Amino acid sequence: MIPYLLGSGNSAKAILNSLAIIPNIDSDITIEPIRKVQRDQVLSDFNPCKNSILFIANPHGLHAKKVIEADKAGFTNIVVEKPICCSLNELEQLSSVKAKVAVLHIYRQTWGIQTLKEIINAGDFGKIVSIESRYW
Repeated sequence: MIPYLLGSGNSAKAILNSLAIIPNIDSDITIEPIRKVQRDQVLSDFNPCKNSILFIANPHGLHAKKVIEADKAGFTNIVVEKPICCSLNELEQLSSVKAKVAVLHIYRQTWGIQTLKEIINAGDFGKIVSIESRYW
């Protein structure tokens, strides 16, 4: 696998940490060194091959644009931190993407979310109703 990473914040660090443990879990998976992608770099300059994968962890408002750009550049595997888009217009544009796209929920297991879950389960906020849906 040839991983590319667009982003440098906490989500990008979580992706790096996850990639680092893969060889410990499955020694048959070979991961080449991660290629960092700057926000203003043109993705088509990378000439991705079929075993390339682009991880997108830049600001949310840029996710859809980069997914579309990556698809046009030839990336066939894209992983993006949620949300994948921020508007209906972006969602419509994403419908033309041919690449395999996965969406991560990176922070479900961090201490803050787990503490919030404990508070909710204890009933401290009263009755809570939530609705989950998909963007795509």
